Amino acid sequence: MTPTPGGTMHTIVEAPTVPQVEVLVTEALDTQVALRLRPVLDDAVALHPSHLIVDLTGCPRLDAAGIDLLVDVHRRVWADGGRLTLRGMSARLYRLLEIARVDRVLHTASAPPGYQPQHRATRRAPASSPDDSHRTSPAEEVRWWEPASSG
Repeated sequence: MTPTPGGTMHTIVEAPTVPQVEVLVTEALDTQVALRLRPVLDDAVALHPSHLIVDLTGCPRLDAAGIDLLVDVHRRVWADGGRLTLRGMSARLYRLLEIARVDRVLHTASAPPGYQPQHRATRRAPASSPDDSHRTSPAEEVRWWEPASSG
């Protein structure tokens, strides 16, 4: 923050200075690896890239510390006007992001081939559902979770 003559503070966001930075993760992104990877990602963020790519092709596992690190990096890159993209994720890693509910915050290059989302809000209802009569379009195939009836 920079003070101005009137005493107010203004946040100055530096423009991206590097078009793209790529970081390759080659092992499980657990607590120990997250501690070692954080300085590498800090250095990448310090370059103010317009696009930071974290390649997870060689990453077999991800735990809460790894997810926390990725979300933190995403926030810092976004604050600088850039974008973080996760690339090369397996279906297992993608599912972990979904379970942690950060799959819609963290940008991924694409979902793994054949991946089917598991959120209740995105699953199709069974075709034999007794309340199918009210549906009028394919867009209404997506249903929100409904509590069990009390009967």
